[in-house]
Amino acid sequence: MKRRILVLLAHPSPDSFNAAMADQYATAARTAGADVKVLKLGELEFDPILRTGYKGSQELEPDLEAAKQQIEWAEHLSFSRRCGGVLCQPY
Repeated sequence: MKRRILVLLAHPSPDSFNAAMADQYATAARTAGADVKVLKLGELEFDPILRTGYKGSQELEPDLEAAKQQIEWAEHLSFSRRCGGVLCQPY
């Protein structure tokens, strides 16, 4: 059975160094036989504001529901993101 890997790109720019690293990681994992999906967080459409604060529940928008399902599907998560002005490698 193939290992299920979800690569989360948490950089908003599709032509960033982080995007290139995430793409290379996904390619290498596929080459190694893994089942790989890539979730580009910068492309998700959702309202980040809690409209009722913590007093009520807010339904997940379709993009967040799909992201949740991908995270639940994955056996391994790899994050590619900026951290504190320093580029971080996927882990």
